[in-house]
Amino acid sequence: MAIAPPENNHSKTRILTTCALIPIVLFLYMGGLFAAGVIVIIGAIMAHEVLTITAIGARKIRGMVIATVVIFPAMYGAIYGVNDGSMLASLVIVLVLGRSVSGRVMLVCLTVCLYSVIGILMMPAGTVWLLFIIAVVTMADSGAYFGGRHFGGVKLLPSISPSKTWSGAGCGVIGAVVIAMLIAPLLGIEFALGVELMLVGAGLAIVSILGDLLESWFKRKHGVKDSGRILPGHGGFLDRFDGYLLVMPVAYAYAALRLSSMGG
Repeated sequence: MAIAPPENNHSKTRILTTCALIPIVLFLYMGGLFAAGVIVIIGAIMAHEVLTITAIGARKIRGMVIATVVIFPAMYGAIYGVNDGSMLASLVIVLVLGRSVSGRVMLVCLTVCLYSVIGILMMPAGTVWLLFIIAVVTMADSGAYFGGRHFGGVKLLPSISPSKTWSGAGCGVIGAVVIAMLIAPLLGIEFALGVELMLVGAGLAIVSILGDLLESWFKRKHGVKDSGRILPGHGGFLDRFDGYLLVMPVAYAYAALRLSSMGG
């Protein structure tokens, strides 16, 4: 009996893990405390991974306790509404607890990302907009992964991430544009011009790639391959959701400006 190549097994595992994460989307769609709980749990796990990587020999329980303290103000914001006070409290905490410059950079990006998700959910039709973002970023990530493995070619930024290629990045952007144009009408998201929709899809894909590179830089600084082992085929939660670190703040700013221009 033929044995499947390791790369094929890895790809299958990656797909199965992604499918297993679908309930997260359902909880976000439900909104309210369900969405707030999911956001806080994922944020705490990602913060724990950052703190574990930057603190050599740190105990996991201690890291999780600190991570919970870091994310607590975000939960307050999710329940009672985002405000400058709760976000400032989170930023102060991560700046104090960050054990290195790279750790502080990651925790600040994570904090702003979490508040951006909460901000999007609190907008009119925010849940629909969030589903659109998740679909586009997921397709960008999948397109980049499988496109890069199939076509190979010139490396995107080998000093930071040796495995990423320009062909993969191109496939990710194309995939994001296609899914954006397909899913926006289904979700009832209206764009005045088709070109705008294409630019939004491409823009979110490019920003997600930058978020991926940011996490790769962080891991390379600390000599680790994966942020964790909790998600087979991906690594840690930080590995799976790294693209959202920069996408969510950008998407929130775009959605806020779009809403303002529409008089919402």
